[in-house]
Amino acid sequence: MTETVQINCRTAPAGGDIDALRAWLSVPGVRGKSHIIVLIHGYNDTFDDATTAYRAFCDLQTAMVPAGLDWAFGATLVQVFWPGDARWGIARPAFYPWALPVADKIAELLTEIVKDLRSFAHGQLTLDVVSHSMGNRVTLRMLSLLQNVAGLEVRRSVH
Repeated sequence: MTETVQINCRTAPAGGDIDALRAWLSVPGVRGKSHIIVLIHGYNDTFDDATTAYRAFCDLQTAMVPAGLDWAFGATLVQVFWPGDARWGIARPAFYPWALPVADKIAELLTEIVKDLRSFAHGQLTLDVVSHSMGNRVTLRMLSLLQNVAGLEVRRSVH
């Protein structure tokens, strides 16, 4: 069974602001790991929407390997929850311009978290990232900021 850790960067399940302290409180559960697979949801996803999407992704991965095998053998799955949505009811999709700076701030926060995890990785940290929609912006910004981190191997980035 794949070990899963949630990094919740949200103050609320829908809408809300970035909660960096809450995100950092999850980090000790990932320290010391040598391989992480980070899932980053897209724009306009509530906590529940992202949970459903992550579950569907994992179910699809599990269906592709023989029964009893772990599709992420040896890796820890990190589900990131960030506030890329707003409590605007029917006008929620119009939040897009305000979500862009939030995505950039989340990328900076995740960069610091990955650097921290690298320092506890006992050698090299292997990073795979799977992202969707505006999660791609988060991923690309994070990877740009991680370019020169020694001991970090970005093995895959799936958009």
